[in-house]
Amino acid sequence: MAPAAGVGLHLNINKPTRANLAVSYGVGLQGSRGLFFNFGAVFSGTDILGLLVLNR
Repeated sequence: MAPAAGVGLHLNINKPTRANLAVSYGVGLQGSRGLFFNFGAVFSGTDILGLLVLNR
């Protein structure tokens, strides 16, 4: 494991279905970075769409 830090924004876009949109960004050692987009129902355990973009 290595130290890292990040921030994210999570928006509830549909209350009845509890659908959420999440965008997160993180940085790690040696200039590693990651951007993550996710659309799904957070508490149901199922993701409708997830996309991870890494830049090293």
